Amino acid sequence: MDASPPCTRLPALAAPPRALTPDEEREFAFFGCVLLEDVISPAERAPLSAMADEVFAMRGDDVSLAFERGEGGAPRLCRVEGFVPRHAGFAELAAERLAPLAARLLGAREAFLFKEKLNLKRARGGGGYAAHFDGPSAAAAGLARRFVTAQVAVDDQTVANGCLQAVMPRSACPWFDDAEGAEEGAAAARVMVAPTDGDPDAGGRVGAIDPALAAGLPWQALPCRAGSVLLFHGLFPHRSPANASAADRRTAYFIFNAADDGGDCHEAYKLVMAAQRAAAGEARRAAERAAAEAAL
Repeated sequence: MDASPPCTRLPALAAPPRALTPDEEREFAFFGCVLLEDVISPAERAPLSAMADEVFAMRGDDVSLAFERGEGGAPRLCRVEGFVPRHAGFAELAAERLAPLAARLLGAREAFLFKEKLNLKRARGGGGYAAHFDGPSAAAAGLARRFVTAQVAVDDQTVANGCLQAVMPRSACPWFDDAEGAEEGAAAARVMVAPTDGDPDAGGRVGAIDPALAAGLPWQALPCRAGSVLLFHGLFPHRSPANASAADRRTAYFIFNAADDGGDCHEAYKLVMAAQRAAAGEARRAAERAAAEAAL
């Protein structure tokens, strides 16, 4: 493992972690999401930004890096996954501030971090991602079934830089009719399509919504300020367009599962994903070998 970069941390909480109000819980039940602007204070935005920079500097086999094609076709970093074990600042944010909120929304005594990623959407064209649900994608690992995602805005999320778009309220989402309490409800399954290209930002993600259906849904932009936390349900349909602004935009995502639904799956999930990546790589190499032999 490569040496970790310096580790910035948010100030320790001087009081018990922020709890959800009854109105916020009702908002989550109605819309499938709730936006909180005081989990991270304005004074903590600068250290949060430094934390993100430290993660993007990480290298090593214990973190997963994703790249996109930049100008001239050169690869450029756009995502880091699996960084919490190496970054005390993000580990504390996830465990002390986000997990209690997720546990409440999951109706659980405790919630565990299932997976995390930090996205970097580059200025002037940094790629977005297609419409999907987080829940089925996470459940595909076979470790847990129900999830809540916490989006943490490292930078301001604007329409120009490709902020999250979603379909709300839940009554506008027919897949909720028989999926309450289960991420693999039959209604959700009817609107999903099988992965097609292995690209989680396009059609390769388990949980991808049929593009023909997505085109007709009433999408709403969800801009928010740096430091905001958006909590959403595992069957909350969302997508994100490209960044058309002149500045890069960073966003962290933390997905949680309940203690009584799989327990602490974080390391197990990383092992499952590593095995899947290895298998996909071997399948790709086998296809390349077959194509080369066929050309002889």
